[in-house]
This record gives sequence, structure tokens and C-alpha cells, in this order.
Amino acid sequence: MDSTDDYFKRVKAEILAEAEIARMRAPLPRREPPPRGSTAPVIDVSGIERDRLDYRIAELTDENYIAFVEQAYRAILKRPGDEAGRNSQINHLAKGASKAEILGNLRWSPEGRRVGAHIRGLLPRYLLAKLSHVRGIGYLVDWCASFASLPVLLRHQRAADVMIASKIGELAQTLRACEERLGALEQRIERGTSQVEQRLRVIDERFGIVDTRLVGHTQTVDELRHYVYAGNHWLATVQRNFADLERIADEQRRRVDVLAAGVQETDAQIKAHSTRHARWSSEIAARLHAGARVLDLGSGDGAWLAGLAACGMNAAGVEPVSPLVKAAALQARPVAAGDPLAALERCSDGSLDAITLADASLCCGSASLLRLLDATARVLARPGWLFVRVEAEPRRADAGSGFDAERWRALLAAAGFEDLAVVEVAGGSLVAARCAGAVGQSVTGAQ
Repeated sequence: MDSTDDYFKRVKAEILAEAEIARMRAPLPRREPPPRGSTAPVIDVSGIERDRLDYRIAELTDENYIAFVEQAYRAILKRPGDEAGRNSQINHLAKGASKAEILGNLRWSPEGRRVGAHIRGLLPRYLLAKLSHVRGIGYLVDWCASFASLPVLLRHQRAADVMIASKIGELAQTLRACEERLGALEQRIERGTSQVEQRLRVIDERFGIVDTRLVGHTQTVDELRHYVYAGNHWLATVQRNFADLERIADEQRRRVDVLAAGVQETDAQIKAHSTRHARWSSEIAARLHAGARVLDLGSGDGAWLAGLAACGMNAAGVEPVSPLVKAAALQARPVAAGDPLAALERCSDGSLDAITLADASLCCGSASLLRLLDATARVLARPGWLFVRVEAEPRRADAGSGFDAERWRALLAAAGFEDLAVVEVAGGSLVAARCAGAVGQSVTGAQ
């Protein structure tokens, strides 16, 4: 008895000391619950209501086992439970500790006292749970508490019996449904098996028929194989012939480029060209504003572009003959490689102020002329100008349209161009024509 009394006195002294420390500590400010209609309490991303410190004990005991311990940590300590602490409280529950004792252990731990959560009705239950561990009187305290809660335990027992019976009924019903589904599945499997066996027999019969037919047509298959081999040989021959044609076409294209760039000019011819180009550039500049956007079709080595740039125009050219494009690049002239008419057709509506072309630079059949006139009317801004250079001494070996200046003038007049003029210079003529109509309108379609 002496040891029991000493243990009881020591426990009582510890409880009194903790109570004295709690009284000496400055009380935390009470936080009144928010009035009705106010905003909901702030819950962080971990699901913890950090601003709430007032609870009823029933709110924290509705969960069981691990969920109960985790809920207690989040409410009382305002954090998720650490692994060691959570396992310790779960072990207490497994040894028969009450939920009130677990809540009290967390509430009156050093961390719980710092947080200061208030749980109404917890302190007396916690003291009774601790007294039940005292040797000697613990049994009596536990017996009295159990006797006092006997009606509640009986109600819980009856409710548990009803719940268990309900669960057993549900499980039995589920089991019967599973048995019915299993029976239906077995029947379907049996039917499927019989159908598969029947189809396998049909497949075996058909394979027998196919084998018989294959034996009868072996000779035909050999003949077809011979035809396939012959067709492959013919296809390989055609491919070789196409490769030869492409090689010949490339060689012809290279020779045409060499011939087109093969005209060599004398110093007197270069000087005559320079004089004509300077005069024509001044005539073009008089009809355009400074910085006008000019595209030259069939620019050759780009010598004509130099005169336009000297008169303050923003000029660029397109040339199909690669040696001439390389010669322009060596002198840093803005000449791009490509088909001139195709490049003109790729320009956007109203994007150019003027288009210039050398008559001898385009092989102008009737279809090419229509393409030229339609594309010119579309891409020229208003007012927009078309200038055609007709030179008696072409600077390249490929043939032009064969039109003289008057024929170009008549052609452009018939196409609907206005303000036509011919500027005559020794050795050539410049035909100037203003494009009429709205931007993007075909001059041939407008006639």
C-alpha cells in the first residue's frame, strides 16, 4: 500500500504542478466564432483550420483509429502527425486507451499548450482516464466510469448489432448477385466455347478446300511469278530511262544557262547601255516618289538596278539564269534566282509601286503576256507604273517577245493601261504605262 500511495501522490503532484503552470501562463485571447453570414474559416492547402481554437469533444471523436489520430493532430497541434508521434498514439489506442486520453495527451503536451486549443468537456474525462492507470484505485475508477456509462454502452452495442446485421445482409445480397453473375458468365463461356469449336470446324473444312485448290493451281502461280519478275525488270528499265532523261534535262538546262550568259559586251556597248539606263532611270524617277518599291523582271547581272538605286528607288530583281545571278551577287546587287513571272505572282496585292522588265529577258508567248498583265494589275499600288525596256542590243543570248516599242504601246493600251509614253534613246526605247482600275483588278478581265 505504501508504494501505491506514493505513486498516487506523485501523480497528484504532477497534475497540480501542470495546473499551476497553466494558471501562471498568460491566457490566450479567446476567438469568438464568426457571426452567421460571415465568410468561412480560412483553411490552408493541407486542410488545417489554423485560426480555429475552440472545439467540442464530439467533433474530434467521430472518426476511428488512424483517421481519429490524424484528425486530433490537425485540430489540436495544427499540423499533420509525424510518424513517431502518430504511431505512439495508435499504440495507446490498440492497448485500450480511450479517445479522451489521446486527445488529452496531445492537448497538454508542450506543443499543445503552446497552441492553446480549447476542447470543451475534455479535462474531466482526461483526468478520469489518467486516474484509471493509478495502481490500486485505477481499477475502482475504471469500474465506476464503466458502470456509469453502462446505458450508453448498451445503446452502442445494440446499434452495433443492427449495423453488423445490416452489413451482413448487404454482404449476403452482394454474394448472391455475384453468384448469379458468375452463373451467367459460365453459361456465356459455355456458349462461346461451343461457337468457337463450331467455327474451328468450319475453318478446317475451308482450309481443306483451299489446299485442294492450291494444289490444282500451282502451275498458274508459277506463271504469275514469271509475269511479276518480268514486270519488275520492265519497271527497273523505266526508272533507269527516267533517270537518264532527268540527267539530259539537267545538262540541257546547264547549256541554256551558259548560252544565255554567253553574250560578251564591248566597252562601247557597256557605255551605251549605261547612258540609256541613266536616261531611263531619270524618266522613271520623275513618275515615282522617293523610296518607291520597284521589282525588275529578268534583271541579268543587275546593272539596271544600280541606275534605279542611284535615283533613290528601292529596287530588287529576279533572274532565271544562274550564272547571271552569281555575277550580280559578286557585285552585291539585289538579284534573286527564280522564274520572274512566278515571283511576280507571289507578291501581295498593292505591294509594288512599279514593275520594270527588259523585253529580251522574257520568252513572252500569249499565255505569258496574260500572266504578266494580270499579275501586274494585282500587285501594283495606285498610281502604279509598268516600264518595258526595248533595246536594239540585248545583253543576253535568249530571245525576247519580238515586240518593238510601238507594238508594246499598242498592247498595253488595249489592256487598259493609261498615260502611255515612249522615251526614245539611241539604241533602245522605254515604254511607260500607268495601271488603271482598283488594286487587285485584272486588266485583262476589265476589258
